[in-house]
This record gives sequence, C-alpha cells and structure tokens, in this order.
Amino acid sequence: MKRGRLVSLFILFFAAAAFVTNLIANCSDRWWVNAREGGEKTFRRAGLWQVCFDMYRHRFDYYGKIYNGCWWLFSPEIRMLRSWISNYWLRWVQTLSTLSLICSLFALGSSINVNRQDNFRSARHVLIQSSLHIVAALLMFCTVILFGVDGKRRDWMMNWQFNWFGWSYKLAIVSCILQFIAGIFSIYQGSNKYLLDMYDFIKEEQKLEKLSTLKFPPLPHTGVVERNG
Repeated sequence: MKRGRLVSLFILFFAAAAFVTNLIANCSDRWWVNAREGGEKTFRRAGLWQVCFDMYRHRFDYYGKIYNGCWWLFSPEIRMLRSWISNYWLRWVQTLSTLSLICSLFALGSSINVNRQDNFRSARHVLIQSSLHIVAALLMFCTVILFGVDGKRRDWMMNWQFNWFGWSYKLAIVSCILQFIAGIFSIYQGSNKYLLDMYDFIKEEQKLEKLSTLKFPPLPHTGVVERNG
C-alpha cells in the first residue's frame, strides 16, 4: 500500500502540473511571436484568444484604422480582422485546446478523489482517471501539431519568415508530456488494483495449503505381544 500511495501522489503532482501549464498556455498570448530581426514590426504576438499589433493598418480596411495594442479575438474593435485572424484551423486549435483543458480539470479532480480514498478501494475510479489523462493528452497533442503545422502559413500573420513559436506553445507541449506521464502512471496503478481485486487470496491460499500438506492415512491398530522371560 505504501507503493500505491506513493504512485498516487506522483499522479496527483503530474496532474496538477499539467493542468496549471495547460491553463497558462491557453490564457497567454505567446504562441506565435515576432522573434527575428528584419521586416515590418507591425505584428507583435498572438495567442489562441488574443492578438497584439504595433501601429498596424490592414490593407482591406478602407477607413484606415490603426491597430496598436492587444485585443481579444472576439472584441468588436477588431471585427474587420476577425475573418483573417480567426480562420478555420485556428478555431479547431481553440476547440481542441479548450476540450483538453476541461479534461485536464476533470482528471485533476479525479486524482484528488482517488487520493482521498483509503486503501484505494475502487479500481474503476483509477481507470477513469487514467482515461481522462490520456484523452486530455491526446487533445493537447493534436492542438500543438495542428498549430505547429498551420501557424507558419503565409496567409495568416504578416512577415511569417520573421516569426516563431513562443513560450506559450512550448508550455502546451510540456502540458501534453505531463498529462501523458500522469496517464501512464494511472494505467499502471489501475491495472494493478484491478488484478488484485480479481485475485481471491483466501481461495488460492487454501489451494496452496492442500498442495503443500501431505496427509498420511492412519496406521492400522495391531496388538503387541509381550514376552516374559
């Protein structure tokens, strides 16, 4: 049980770390940043839900509005840019990342619930916890792959050759790895608990006792003749 408790604490630690890194990656705006010298500096950085410009004027904005600062992607201030910034692949990234965050939250709650149990009474709870961790990790894996492939598209942000992935994107990768580790530990713990629950120790002990104990039949009673002299 000491080993099981230690593994459960490891799972809780990785689950908490994965959720925190997932939350920070989702909320921050450093997924795609202007990181190289050269070109115009009108684009500064972009996240899943926020974009920042520096004295930028969109070529199809006939009113000549200058965008300087950071905005939420659904802000009415940048409604003229929304169809360009929030395209189909970014909406997929937002959806997958949000689902990953929700699964990570439920996985963390499940890990806390398992740690509150005495002697790990339910293997089902541990296996449910492992499923949540794996699903959250797979969703985040799809998120970073999709953003990594389409984030470099020339038709998304201007001066694409001078931009690169920021620390928010790297933090999402870390969250994915931590979630996978928590899921692997959960599968290990849940499968061990399931096998222990299916194994009847009393019955097996009785079988071993029968096999290891040799019972000899009783000797027949015979009279003893005493001779005197």
